[in-house]
Amino acid sequence: MTRIRTEDEWFAKNERTLIEDLKRERKRREQRIVEALQKEEGRKRKELHWMKCPECGSDMAEESLAEKILVDRCPRCGGIFFDRGELEDILLKPLEKRKSFRIAIVHLVLPLWKSKEYDKGKILKEFTVDRDHRKHEVEKWIATPEGKKAKHLHYMKCPKDGSALTETHLGHGLEVDDCELCRGIFLHYGELEELSALGEKERKELRDRILQLSISSS
Repeated sequence: MTRIRTEDEWFAKNERTLIEDLKRERKRREQRIVEALQKEEGRKRKELHWMKCPECGSDMAEESLAEKILVDRCPRCGGIFFDRGELEDILLKPLEKRKSFRIAIVHLVLPLWKSKEYDKGKILKEFTVDRDHRKHEVEKWIATPEGKKAKHLHYMKCPKDGSALTETHLGHGLEVDDCELCRGIFLHYGELEELSALGEKERKELRDRILQLSISSS
């Protein structure tokens, strides 16, 4: 009886500590389970949306833009995805490199454009024709069962990790879709040309805003 009473007294005395220890252990186990599920879900999400266009759901392809810059581009709608930090660097290109960089954009977006001279009027006309053509192709694509399913599945999903893309307004009438996880940025057709065409001051302002997006998520 003395032993039982002593054990009862010990448990009564230490009951709160035991309960707290059990709660902490349960939380640790739950956290480990959540982390395991998140890793598994993250892996599956990445595989599901890998290199799929967040605009039309088509397969994207890696292409060289300029100065060893690689971007992921949708051949159907013309959307371009930049990994974290790449677009900020582009927006700070020195003035003397802007012309060659803009020509590189033209050749990327309009691969059949052969002119060696940067004729703004001609380029705008070609952009309009190409944009309308791509719009028509996307409409035909999403009218098919396969295309409709692809657009619905991959719309506004990061082509690198599958996380959600958020539309962010940068000012100057421009907006980007940035990934909440990796902070990559997706630009729709023609938006990269619009960004590069801005003046030095405006481009630096946009660069600072985009950089703030990256820092706020770190």
